[in-house]
Amino acid sequence: MKTKHTSGPWFIMGGDGFGNIQISGAPFDSEHNDPLWHAVTTGPTDEERNANAALICAAPELLAALEELLPLLTGTRFDGYRQNVSCIIKKAKGYYA
Repeated sequence: MKTKHTSGPWFIMGGDGFGNIQISGAPFDSEHNDPLWHAVTTGPTDEERNANAALICAAPELLAALEELLPLLTGTRFDGYRQNVSCIIKKAKGYYA
């Protein structure tokens, strides 16, 4: 299964009053008001919810960085790294084994 993610940047919008952290991202509506999508992260503690939200918001940039890094991992000494980075990219893009 292949998926397409919403392009970044993604932002932490704050709590919803129910122990959830709201995450929103581009694209904004035609008048640049509210983003057209929202996600919510949960966890047993505020610390874990905030950590989950920060990781989710960094995901588009992390994926882009790994995609830029992959072609630089040449030669046999980088075989393990290249395989790991390639697997992470595939996982992020929705290719599941």
